[in-house]
Amino acid sequence: MGCSPGTGKSQTITNMIAALMHAGRSVLFVSEKAAALDVVRNRLRGVGLGDFVMALHSGDTSKKAVATELERVLTTEVRLTGAAEHELDRARRLREELSAYAAAMNQIREPLGRSLHDVLGRLVLLERADTPQLALGAKSTSTVRRLGAGELQALLDAAGAVSRSWRPAAEGDAFVWRGLKGTSAPTTVLAEAADALGDLRTAAERRPFAATTPEPRTVHDVQQTVRILEAGLPDRNLATVGGGLSADLFGSLAQLAELFGLPKPESARAAFGLLELADLASAAMRPPARWFDEEGLREAHRAAEELRDALAAHAAARAAAVGLFGEQVLEAQELPALVERFTGQRRGVFARLSGRYREDRAAVAALTRNGAWDKALPQRLNDALAWQNTAAEVARLAKHHEEALGGYVPRDEDELPALDAVLTVADRIAELTRGIEQRDLLTARLADGTEPDPLPGLLARGIRGAMVSWCAAATYRVERWSESSAALHDLFEEPRQAQLSLALFGTFDQAQQAVDELRANPRGPEEWQAYRSGLDVLAHHGVDELVPRAVERGFLPERLPAVVEQAVLKCWADDLLATDTRLAITRSADLDVRVADFQEADRRLVAAASGAVIEACNKRRPRQFSGGAAAVIKRQAELKRRHMPVRELLGRTREVVRLIKPCFMMSPLTVSQFLPADYHFDVVIFDEASQVRPADAVNCVYRADSLIVAGDEKQLPPTSFFDAAVEDDSDEYDEDVPDTFESLLHACKAGALRELSLRWHYRSRHEDLITFSNRSFYGNSMVTFPGSLAYCELLLPMSIDHGSSAVLARQVMLVGRLRTGLRRVLLSVRRSSSVRSSWMTWA
Repeated sequence: MGCSPGTGKSQTITNMIAALMHAGRSVLFVSEKAAALDVVRNRLRGVGLGDFVMALHSGDTSKKAVATELERVLTTEVRLTGAAEHELDRARRLREELSAYAAAMNQIREPLGRSLHDVLGRLVLLERADTPQLALGAKSTSTVRRLGAGELQALLDAAGAVSRSWRPAAEGDAFVWRGLKGTSAPTTVLAEAADALGDLRTAAERRPFAATTPEPRTVHDVQQTVRILEAGLPDRNLATVGGGLSADLFGSLAQLAELFGLPKPESARAAFGLLELADLASAAMRPPARWFDEEGLREAHRAAEELRDALAAHAAARAAAVGLFGEQVLEAQELPALVERFTGQRRGVFARLSGRYREDRAAVAALTRNGAWDKALPQRLNDALAWQNTAAEVARLAKHHEEALGGYVPRDEDELPALDAVLTVADRIAELTRGIEQRDLLTARLADGTEPDPLPGLLARGIRGAMVSWCAAATYRVERWSESSAALHDLFEEPRQAQLSLALFGTFDQAQQAVDELRANPRGPEEWQAYRSGLDVLAHHGVDELVPRAVERGFLPERLPAVVEQAVLKCWADDLLATDTRLAITRSADLDVRVADFQEADRRLVAAASGAVIEACNKRRPRQFSGGAAAVIKRQAELKRRHMPVRELLGRTREVVRLIKPCFMMSPLTVSQFLPADYHFDVVIFDEASQVRPADAVNCVYRADSLIVAGDEKQLPPTSFFDAAVEDDSDEYDEDVPDTFESLLHACKAGALRELSLRWHYRSRHEDLITFSNRSFYGNSMVTFPGSLAYCELLLPMSIDHGSSAVLARQVMLVGRLRTGLRRVLLSVRRSSSVRSSWMTWA
């Protein structure tokens, strides 16, 4: 048993001896130092067990005193004192409850790796730091219960990250970057969207006819404007035109309108009419000049209608006759007379036999295609006459309307489409120029027979090109904005998308406001990502609810880690207190009362413990003294002189002595002097074993089956002054030479005996008294208690300068050296029993 100074070695030995006596075992307690023996003896005597101890550690112990002591103990039974059984049970129960409470408080709880005591201590520190308190809900208990040390640290790190990115929490829905997802570069997408929106709004502002048309407010408005312009440009391939925005459109329109004597167009419809007039200026078929007058155009339409009817009738008559008759019908002047004669005068037989009939028949046959007579020809002469008459009517009307129709008089039905086309052009010109009084310029540019001018066509082409360019640019910019706004919209999670869609896909002003708000907060994405990452960790452990509650209560963001730590640890502690039955008592007042009850019960338990030992020893006492060893003891106690030697007395009465004196306290020398060689014990206990030479201890060790050795290897070993001449100082190994050890303690340590160490230091009233030795000699292995007294109070009786710790350490060292020198001088004296006893007492 390794024992550092002040660690309760003597009390431990006392407890072992008492326990062995209670178990009916005999004990030989051996020490070179009489003081060590006296300390243990006094402690046993203090609890009423002194009568069961036989102290034979002094060389001048008289035979009379030994016999008298044995006779007194033999005939006088030790009085039994103790507590009632129910009090013992209560003390044991209180001890078990308090021990269980202490164990539960200090048990390291996995996976957190902390004890409840540590957690409560941390909570006290947080409370003293005025940490705002927030409680976790019951749903967080199961998660907090599984919290590990690493996870708790990750939780606190996450809370720190949230506290450093506090704006998303503080601003809530007002934080414009809320709901941002992914790890892409949102600022790049935002810059693209802002640029696309600016270009689209520029195109909308520079739209054709901006002065007379409302500005497009949405993408749909721009697309509608493009559709209107594209409808007036049906023959244009937008894909082949550049995407620029022309600024010369209005000047070209004004110049073109001036060429025709028209006002500048203010709308797309008017512009397209002007462009149509420009196209007609270069047309191959143009209306006559008189058609530019409203009355002239109406007259032309009437003439065209009459001719159309006549040509239709002529076509029908020709179709009826052309199968039988030829074109010579149109020139036959006698045809009407022939029709009349064959209709009314050629009905009789005799009329057919006349010469005139034969001549008429020949004339009719000449009008047919084959020139042959057929008896059905007379019935078909009306068809030929109708053909001739309609042809004559067409010719008459053509001549009659030649002035009204100009050069577009149709001679047959094949020429009608040309007339209709020119009339359509004239009607279109009239429609486009309705309300124009002065038509000279218009007639000069568009009338038939005027010299073609390429300038209107060139201007129209440029105007159409500008419109096509704007449509292409607007369409491209609409597509670009649609793609970039969709990409910006997709950067966010669904709830935020619903809000952004109203702005991004609404009016341009709403979209511009949303984009400007995002651009005004360039660090927002980083803050949101840091906030979201930290909040996800908190949510994983079910403590994310603390963040909005901290915001509502106006906590400073830097307090969040402490708030989270306090809430988590408190939830953990509350759950442990509720589930661990050993911690049922939580109120300090109740615990203090239970501790006080146990202190009182423990004192009764101590008394009961010694009483139990006394009772056990009394039960083993001999009851008859009339014969045997008991009679020998009584007889020796009655003698006045010539007493039996102690060695012989103990040898003859050993059976009785073991019962009444189960514990012997002796030095190694007195063991050899007073005990017979065959006197046996159950256990031998050595104290201060570092002061006992192995050779001196052999006479004690062999007397028992069990050996307990206590000592401090840092103390001085036994002196080897008288052995210097006989011991072999050679350092060479020789297997024939037995091993030698400085002390019994070293021999036992070399024998690989089981070692138990006492490390808790109790003796010093101030920690600093043992600190130097603990650090310098014991490697800080002793557990010491912080002192409550100052240096001045502790060292007041000493005449030592305590101005500094260095001076104090040096003075303690000097005292130690003086003590060591005195020991060496005294050890050099002859090793007589009396001298050694007196030195041990002093030491």
